[in-house]
Amino acid sequence: MVGKEEVSNSEGVGKNVFITGVDGYLGWSLAQYLAAQGYTISGIDDWQRRFSWVPSCGADSAVPISPPQERIQAFKEHFGKQHFEHVGPEAYGNVVRYANLCSILKDFKPDVLVNLAQMPSAPFSMKDFDHANATYINNMGTIMSVLWAIKDVCPHVPVITIGTAGEYGTPGIKITEGDVKIEVDGRSAELPFPKTPASLYHATKVASTVVLERACVWWGLAATDIMQGVVYGVRHEHMPDDPRMANRMDFDECFGTAINRFVIQAIIGHPLTVYGAGTQKRGFLPLRDSMRCLQLLIDNPPDGGKVRIINQYDQVYSILELAEAVQEVAREFGFDSQIENVVNPRWELEKHFYEMEREKLVQLGYTPKGELKSELRNMFEVLKPHRERLEAFRSSVAPKTTWD
Repeated sequence: MVGKEEVSNSEGVGKNVFITGVDGYLGWSLAQYLAAQGYTISGIDDWQRRFSWVPSCGADSAVPISPPQERIQAFKEHFGKQHFEHVGPEAYGNVVRYANLCSILKDFKPDVLVNLAQMPSAPFSMKDFDHANATYINNMGTIMSVLWAIKDVCPHVPVITIGTAGEYGTPGIKITEGDVKIEVDGRSAELPFPKTPASLYHATKVASTVVLERACVWWGLAATDIMQGVVYGVRHEHMPDDPRMANRMDFDECFGTAINRFVIQAIIGHPLTVYGAGTQKRGFLPLRDSMRCLQLLIDNPPDGGKVRIINQYDQVYSILELAEAVQEVAREFGFDSQIENVVNPRWELEKHFYEMEREKLVQLGYTPKGELKSELRNMFEVLKPHRERLEAFRSSVAPKTTWD
């Protein structure tokens, strides 16, 4: 789907932001967040997450989401007179297809491109060969098409890609933003921060970072690669109170990240499944903070020639801490949730040092707005009315995919 307001970028009108993966959890949220503040939005999605990836896991969005054309109509109504064109797979095809993406960029002339079209699930990528191969083809094909299309059509346009803090793994040292300086034979050198991906999905993100970095060096592109923590939540302050504009939120074992999954488990009376001892630590941030960070990066593009690495998160929590927070808030809504430690299906360290710097976003003006328990209360308020719908997907929330 795509929307593009037919006006030039003049005073009072934001940049024209092109979003790949605009129908997804982050994409649809970002489109609304920016459009509400005067940005011009255009985008594409082939709806694999909506119609293929998540249904193949026996699940659906926790909040019902409208058919694509209804979403387009609602977007037009809420964010002014806009010119929309249908650009699902029937029109331009998958964004992985380079020629199709070139046609789109020529049509819409973006000021910045935000790439959210990669498949974002570690368990999905580890199910079997077919899922692993589909992950590789989609994620590597997407980054290659995006970068070559930008180079050939609009090399001045900055690119923002969503990586993942999971690229780093748990290295046992403080995770910095950017290169690590070393001394070799009396000379200083810089190397990318070491990456230890914990799944095939994470490996494709590491490979995407390498390709992005080289594209900046070879072609002088201006690019930002975000090492984003785990995002949770269903709403932000710029979402209209209109069910047609609802954002998707996944909760199954593949696409449901820890907090989102725990909240749904609490609502349907399923134990909160903590993997292993739950001592694994990661960076997390609310959806509203993720959107604010993206806006800051859109408004403050880097120079060309070298990729800008951004670590993006709000707070670091252990998985057990998150389960206990969900359990506490669930009681306020009448749910007596139990925590169940299950055998960890993933290949990951449970006890480890975890510290990650986040200086660049703070320098750009990022001040966290979310607070864990307040965000959890908001999630329960939005999701509790869908309890009966969620019960039908009970079998999809327990872990089934193992790394071994």
